Amino acid sequence: MQEDFEEHAAKVKTLKESPSNEDLLILYGLYKQSTVGPVDT
Repeated sequence: MQEDFEEHAAKVKTLKESPSNEDLLILYGLYKQSTVGPVDT
């Protein structure tokens, strides 16, 4: 699973055009959830 995450994280960095702000927020949220864990506050 870690390999898949790293592969997809690298793909995001090489996108030909910049994602919308909404897409960037979604990607950031997924990144934080996968690296830090769910927010439980």
